[in-house]
Amino acid sequence: MNAWKRRWRRRWIVDDLQYRMLFTNVAYFVVGALIVGATVFIPLIVEVRDTTIPAAQRSLAAGELLSLHRRFWPGLILAVILLGMHSVLTSHRVSGPLYRFRQVLRGAAKGDVSQQIRLRRHDFLLDEADTINELLEALRVRYGRIDAHREELGRLADELERATQNADPTFRENVLRLRRELDGIAEQLDGLVLEAAPRQARETTG
Repeated sequence: MNAWKRRWRRRWIVDDLQYRMLFTNVAYFVVGALIVGATVFIPLIVEVRDTTIPAAQRSLAAGELLSLHRRFWPGLILAVILLGMHSVLTSHRVSGPLYRFRQVLRGAAKGDVSQQIRLRRHDFLLDEADTINELLEALRVRYGRIDAHREELGRLADELERATQNADPTFRENVLRLRRELDGIAEQLDGLVLEAAPRQARETTG
């Protein structure tokens, strides 16, 4: 794929869903156009082939049939092209946000809840983007509170560990188990990203 095709795909085709939407829209349009064409052309074809009709009338029908052919098919081709272009542009307003949703949700699944979805003004799914952003904000707040409690518990565990240097061995072992559990929680929380880097915060849909 050359550079122009890559730029085109990044700019307008961001998801295979767009190809499916394009195919479906064009297929529906072509089927509708063929039905309309059949209602227009078939009566004329029948009239041209009807030998019981005077030759002059059949000649007029044949001329009208040829005239319709010259006007109908170019118009149909032009309409399909315009519909295809419109379908790509419209589907981009859906596929672009979906592509961004997947990026952000995959990051959240890996522990990065710092990102925020920012869509273009004319994109669809704006309400859905707001809902996901609210979810991410709630996760950031909750994770932040958990991390704050973890730090406080770690500080208290350090004090307790120092204060029990000469305590009963069983009690001392329980304190050490508490420390290990806190270290396990800290290890899990350390993989979370709660604040976005400047570049990530400015990222928008491609």
